[in-house]
Amino acid sequence: MKCAAMFLSLVATAACGSSSTNTGTDAPPGTGPTSPNAPRFLTFGTNVTSLTEDQAVSFTAVLTGPDGIDDLIGGSLVSLDEATQYGAFATTGQEGAYTMQLSWAAINQAAELTFHKTTTRSYRAVFYDVAGHRVSKDVMLSMTCPENACHGECSSYCFEKATTRQSCEASCAAHNPKMKCQAVAAASLPRFCFDPACSIAKYSQPCTTVPPATYSSAPFDHVDCGCVPQ
Repeated sequence: MKCAAMFLSLVATAACGSSSTNTGTDAPPGTGPTSPNAPRFLTFGTNVTSLTEDQAVSFTAVLTGPDGIDDLIGGSLVSLDEATQYGAFATTGQEGAYTMQLSWAAINQAAELTFHKTTTRSYRAVFYDVAGHRVSKDVMLSMTCPENACHGECSSYCFEKATTRQSCEASCAAHNPKMKCQAVAAASLPRFCFDPACSIAKYSQPCTTVPPATYSSAPFDHVDCGCVPQ
């Protein structure tokens, strides 16, 4: 028992990222136990406070229960509205201790990462006992890129393609309401293409210009745009 108590103490002290304890009396809305007989968090947190492309985060939870830890049957990591299930926590072999790893790619797959430099995502750990009592706790992570995140990839701008005759200003907003067109001279964007390979093209157009129906007798095919999240 002394060894178990020491392990729980070390985990609670060394947990990195956003974490806190829960007595069930000061739980914020949407978290905390649903019953006096529900499990209790001793700690819940992450090994990092921010994440970028190709990285992963580890979530660690340590719990106890008023009726003994044997009543705890496990838990899962979900979005704050609990509509997205990221997966189940795995036991570490120590009583009441659970971990789960989540990659940047998995986060983007669940909800696209398109932002300027930094944004935040929140996650909820939900655990149950054999009687169906539940307890939950939330944690927040910062998501970062040097310039922009475009559909989960860090980039200087987001490359978007549209097959309708519209300006790049409209095309960027259609892909994401928070994106704006950015003229990129080095990449000759916006670019109006009049065949699938864009071998017939008008380069470096203004963001507000609508492509013509034809160019050099070739019909309009698509427009290539450089967009930046706001």
